[in-house]
Amino acid sequence: MKSVPACCLLFFLFSTGITFGQVKYEKEYRLKAADVPPLARQFVDSLDFARRVRWYMETSEQGKSIEAKSKRDGQKYSVEFDPSGKLQDVEIEVAWRSLPEVLRTKIEQSLNDDFERFKIRKVQRQFSGERKEILNYLKQRSDGSGLTVRYELVLRGRKGRNTDKFEYTFSADGDLEKSAKIVFRNTDNLKY
Repeated sequence: MKSVPACCLLFFLFSTGITFGQVKYEKEYRLKAADVPPLARQFVDSLDFARRVRWYMETSEQGKSIEAKSKRDGQKYSVEFDPSGKLQDVEIEVAWRSLPEVLRTKIEQSLNDDFERFKIRKVQRQFSGERKEILNYLKQRSDGSGLTVRYELVLRGRKGRNTDKFEYTFSADGDLEKSAKIVFRNTDNLKY
């Protein structure tokens, strides 16, 4: 039996770490409504939010996106667009307990496999699909049959001695689609 050279073994270990251990870097800063593409403003204006809409530019390892945040019917909304104003998805914050028990159980099993302990901080139901379908669902609460539904969870999880913040995305059936450790970029200003 041949032995594997150490450099090949190290390459294998590091390359698999990249596949399984994703890191999400993000930085968010405010935008003026005048700096938002008209297509994005038009979509958000049609939702008739009761509260003022706040616009943000988010920079992450996937690139830049524009996000509108507001509230409607007591729920927090986040509407994400690409830099040209094309709709990417809509996220509505929901209570963990409002999810069906079967879905919660499946998600908890997945999280128990990854963490010794965890605490869910935020749950968002995410809708993606055709712009018209999303608008119909949000305004008229249509059946949403043409939409893709996912659940995005932000949580604090403990692995060994480390406790970090993570983002997990699950399908509507509770299957894990992706996970990443959240790392906030350092700012140029020191806070004392």
